[in-house]
Amino acid sequence: MSIRIFRVLLGVFLAMPAFVSVAQDHQYPVRPITLIVPFAPGGSSDLLARKYANLLEKKLGTTVVVENRGGGSGVIGAQAVARARPDGYTLLLAHTTGIAVLPLLRQDIPYDVDRDFNLITLLGATPQVLVVPPNGPQDLDSFVALARSQGGKLNYSSGGVATPPHLVGELFKLRAGLDIVHVPFNGSTASIASLLGGHMDAAFQNIDSLLPHIQAGTLRALAIASTTRSDALPDVPTLEEKGIQGVENQTWFGIAAPAGLSASVYDTLVKASTEVVTTDEFQAYLRSQAVNATPAGPEAFKSLLDEERQRWRQVIEAADIRLS
Repeated sequence: MSIRIFRVLLGVFLAMPAFVSVAQDHQYPVRPITLIVPFAPGGSSDLLARKYANLLEKKLGTTVVVENRGGGSGVIGAQAVARARPDGYTLLLAHTTGIAVLPLLRQDIPYDVDRDFNLITLLGATPQVLVVPPNGPQDLDSFVALARSQGGKLNYSSGGVATPPHLVGELFKLRAGLDIVHVPFNGSTASIASLLGGHMDAAFQNIDSLLPHIQAGTLRALAIASTTRSDALPDVPTLEEKGIQGVENQTWFGIAAPAGLSASVYDTLVKASTEVVTTDEFQAYLRSQAVNATPAGPEAFKSLLDEERQRWRQVIEAADIRLS
């Protein structure tokens, strides 16, 4: 074999991985996709992810496997996706705490949101609602009056420091000029249980978590931290309606992938995901779970993320929130 022929064959051989990669991109997907949910199975976020996965399967014609990797307030699952191969076969259920809040509070987060992820689309958002025990204040005005008359004596619970209920509680205090003590618990279940047991005076929490208790009369809803009322609680006013401006907080979820996706794979995922979240079936599912619909697509996701980081950075600094 001549030197010239050898060099030509060697060049073809070395170029084959690139040709194979391009061919696979155009055929994407050719194998199952894994959607990592950074929480334990069975919760509302897990169910939302599984609904999305089921509909994405139909759009792309391939299996979408939901894999739960809980821990670290979502950091463990997000890290796994950030380090995954950027081929479109590993996706993340991104959420408020892991993507927008914790990077503002911790220097040791093992990923950079802007550098390590491609944002695909938002799925939906759940507003926070302020609740009290049945023997608590009858309405928001009464609660605010009580808090002002007993400065520093009332408390509110959350599922942990820097969780959405904690952040909206601090924002509520700042906007209303109240002194209420934050009591963090290990998870929202323990937070709600303490309130149901009469050990706490109030709590903010996702509507979907509190709705059964509100409907049963074991908790009373005073106001919603949203710009509009919730279809699930149409008689409950927003904080804005009651004169407390600028207190809006929703626990949102979206889909992200490792940074570095090829243009064809990225476009395929964005198109399919946008079609999924705008279907009547997915929208009906959101309504059934007291989840608000959000704009679809990466641009809306990036815009919301930027707004959230700016808002919570200000609250974290004003309330001097720190992780121990």
